[in-house]
Amino acid sequence: MLISTISVAHAAAPIIIQKNFCIANINHMPQYKITFTIPWRAKDEYTPPDGKPIDRDRFLVLRYYQPWGDGTATGWQQLVNLPTVTFDGQPLMLSTVFAYSNPEWFNYGSVGLGYDQYAQYFGVDIPEPTNLLGATLTIAGPFQQTAYFSATLYAGYYDEGSHTELAGYQEELIDSAMLTLPLPCNPYVEGHPSVFAYPAPTSEMALNNQHPATFLNQKDKNAMLDNLPISTTHQISVYRLDRYESARVIADDIAPDGCSRAYLIGQMASGQDVAILRIKVPTTFIDSDNPNKIYSHYQAQYFSVGSHRNPPADPTDLLSYWAVNARMLRDYMDDQGYAYVFFAPNAYTNNLAIEQNTPPTQPPIMTWGRYKGYLLGEPDFAIILRYRAPDSSWKGSPENAKCYATPKQLQPVTVAELGEYTPEIFGDTLDNFLKGHIGSVDKDSAWPITAASKAE
Repeated sequence: MLISTISVAHAAAPIIIQKNFCIANINHMPQYKITFTIPWRAKDEYTPPDGKPIDRDRFLVLRYYQPWGDGTATGWQQLVNLPTVTFDGQPLMLSTVFAYSNPEWFNYGSVGLGYDQYAQYFGVDIPEPTNLLGATLTIAGPFQQTAYFSATLYAGYYDEGSHTELAGYQEELIDSAMLTLPLPCNPYVEGHPSVFAYPAPTSEMALNNQHPATFLNQKDKNAMLDNLPISTTHQISVYRLDRYESARVIADDIAPDGCSRAYLIGQMASGQDVAILRIKVPTTFIDSDNPNKIYSHYQAQYFSVGSHRNPPADPTDLLSYWAVNARMLRDYMDDQGYAYVFFAPNAYTNNLAIEQNTPPTQPPIMTWGRYKGYLLGEPDFAIILRYRAPDSSWKGSPENAKCYATPKQLQPVTVAELGEYTPEIFGDTLDNFLKGHIGSVDKDSAWPITAASKAE
């Protein structure tokens, strides 16, 4: 017992020393530095079966989820301060890929795979190395007050004609794994002062207003769900991205099994106009008006539910909101930790928003019998659940769902895999919804007994 006590004391000492060192140096936000090595290739092209060589595309994407801004309900719209990006010492200028605060761009955030409403994405195309030894891509700057930050280097061969990724790979680094200065003070490591223990950083970094063409071309691959099995019953199945699609699309957070652990996706069946989703909300970093100043343990750093549309014939048919995140969902959780999200035709949703006089960025609140939650527009493309850095030991992590090789092999996620955190979705017609039920869910009755409810 004495040996065990001494071992624990010695193991804990460095952690305590690091924490105290960081607390003593909270006048300035810690800096991060990311380095990617870009290899040189004598013949950097790919020849597909048709024999026409295609050059390799390389681009960097920075993702900032749930920026704090001024901490208000719309603080997430304030642009983050960007890092410097250099390629063998030469500066590269980042472009905005998506940010809601840019009015000309928010309209396509909900279209197809789209983007998370509460995130900001920046990118830059990477030149070809001219040195036989390759080149170094460096990203450096202060951490931002965000729930999650990642840098992902994509490289692949993209066929412009068919909008198809023919081959490719990605290299990703998330906030908690980044080299930090001062060295022991990474604010995304459990027990360290978080980004909210420091003053918010400021920067005057210039921004290129042009979209990085390579990245945006990837958005055309909204056919990724064409082969997804769609339920013919009222209960809507939910799927994890398969290995093929995880590599082909601009997914992120690829798990060791080869499938992304960042997304779960469901699609409404033909004839379904309305849906209700029940989800047990994971613990996340920014889930209240007072984020932790000491970084703790979270089931996921960030979580959201999004309603994504097919491209509409009339762009004005798009709503100015399409997602809710964990911070919002917690406002309407039941006593068991479950939150409910409703989906309905855009016209119905918009009328309720007008009736409630909700802010333009915020969905209205649906009270439907004993159920209450946010109401989003109709997801005629897909319902997308986004998880950022889910804890592998957490039962609800998508990583616990089986990784299938191709879309044709996909099977729904199961309660055996995700337990009580398995998302449940029921769909029905608008007429039946107005009569008081969505599939097996009756507005005045308890949630139907399902495999997930039995796991509670």
